[in-house]
This record gives sequence, structure tokens and C-alpha cells, in this order.
Amino acid sequence: MFQYMDYIYKVYQCGSFSKAAKELYMTQPALSIAIKKAEEEMGTVLFERGKTPICLTESGRYYIKTVEKIYKMKEELQDVFLDMKQLQRGKITIGAANIVTTYFMPDILKVFSRKYPEIEVQIKEESLYVLKNMLKKEELDLILDTEWYEDDISVCRLFQNYVLLAIPKELIQDHKLLYKGMTAKQVKNNEFLKKEAQKITMDDVIKIPFLSLQPRNEIHLRSQIIFDYYKKIPKVKMSFNQQNTAYRFAAHGFGAAFVSDSLIKCAPEEEGLLYYQFDCPMPERWVSIGYKKRKYLSNASKAFIKTAEEILKSSYV
Repeated sequence: MFQYMDYIYKVYQCGSFSKAAKELYMTQPALSIAIKKAEEEMGTVLFERGKTPICLTESGRYYIKTVEKIYKMKEELQDVFLDMKQLQRGKITIGAANIVTTYFMPDILKVFSRKYPEIEVQIKEESLYVLKNMLKKEELDLILDTEWYEDDISVCRLFQNYVLLAIPKELIQDHKLLYKGMTAKQVKNNEFLKKEAQKITMDDVIKIPFLSLQPRNEIHLRSQIIFDYYKKIPKVKMSFNQQNTAYRFAAHGFGAAFVSDSLIKCAPEEEGLLYYQFDCPMPERWVSIGYKKRKYLSNASKAFIKTAEEILKSSYV
């Protein structure tokens, strides 16, 4: 059934018997006979030969999907064999959001590339929503991002991460609220994690305009949990795709923005902002590496995970 699958797939790719024959270095009659023989063995017709370019029948479409799965399995087998050469060759594709790509990935890759110079690393920068779909389709080997994964994704947790509200000082009229705010230095020292740290409610800030993130952004989901908890609807002045953009606009006095403590710790310090923690229950938030369950995890991927653990756990735990 699959004796002639390379021939059949080449005709599918080229859209004609003549073009496929040239690329296969054989005559068109010989190619036609081979495919006709395959169709007779299977008891079905794979191509609608009366059209230009040639089209697949329903049986043909199913056959091509199966062949592509076989090719994928062959590639995975080759990857396994390459891994047996002690990481002398290989390739991994890693997905990450803007903050991770900007502030975490360079430190990890600097060490990883020095250890494994022959491993090719490709970075795909997208939102977590897009990255999860890419991982499910096996377009990525790993995701390095905030953990908001489904059951079919395994995780390796690196360090815990928190969401704070950044407010421009110029928008704060309540002196009590001003007193409760933390500076970037205090956030970097993790003072917001201390038992005696000041916390606020949504009533304290609901009159301040907010800079929101798009619904597919993970921090947007977190902020929505806070608004729902207090049963408040914010006054949204602007909306952005990237957390970093909202943070910069907040620094210029446009409104309050939800940001991660990691961004505050990594980005240049903004003197015009104060940071606040809400007095409400929140699910744990981790920066983690995710990978698809029941999929072979290459040695290169394992090596990257180990390197990320060494770099990030030592810096942020």
C-alpha cells in the first residue's frame, strides 16, 4: 500500500504527473503505471485525472494525510538518532511571550549556546494563547512563559511570579493610598511578600483610569479575576497587546496597569510609579516551561530545561 507513497506524494505536491516525473527522474508513463498499480492494490482511485492541476479524490486526501503522518514519524525517529550523538547536532524551537523573550531568554541562551554550540535554537515570540496552540500542533518543542496550561501540557516550574498594579504618582490624590504604595526598589527586595506589607482593595483605585491588555493576554485574565472578586468594572482608557507597552504608558501618566513583579525587577526603573498588591485571593502564578505530554522530549530540550532551571531559579527564587 505504501510501496509507491513517495511517487504519489510527489504528484500531489507538483499537481501533475509530468512535473512529478521530472523531479523523480523517471518517465511519465512509468510513473502513471506505478500509481495505477498502487490504486489497483488499494481498490480505490487517488487522483481525479481530468482536472488541471490534478486533484485528489476523497480517498486520495485521506491517503495523503496518512503519508504525512508517516513522514512525521520518520523525522521524529531521525531526531532520536541525532540525540544519541551526545547533543553534537540538533534543533529546538521555543515559544515565549515578549517579557520572557526580552528579559529571560538572552541570559539562558548565552549559557546554553556556550555549552551546546551545535544545537540550533529558534525562538517564536507570541502571546501565550497562540503559543499553546502551536505547542499542541507540535510547531514548538517548548514554551517558556507564565503557567496557564491545560492538562495535555506537562510543566517544569521555575519560579513564582506575582501581579501588581502600577499607578502613576500624579494620578494618586488619596494620601493614604500614596502611603501604601511601594517603590520599584521595594518590589525588587520582595517587600510586598512580607506579612506586614500594605494591601489595597479595588475601592481604593477604581476611580483611576486603567490601561488594559487584550483578552488573550494572561495578565488580562488575572486582572479580570481581581475585578470580578470586587464586583467592579474599571474605566479603561487604553488597551494594548503587550504588558511592556502598558507599563511604559503607565510610566508616562496615562493610567494604572497590571504588571508582573518580574517586569518591574528587570525593566529600567520608573520613578513616577508606585506599586500595589490587592487584598484578594489569587491562584498561584508560576513562570514555567511547558511541553506536550506523550511526545518524545529530545535531549536538547532536556538540556535547555536544565539550563533554564539553573539560571532562573538562582536569580528569582
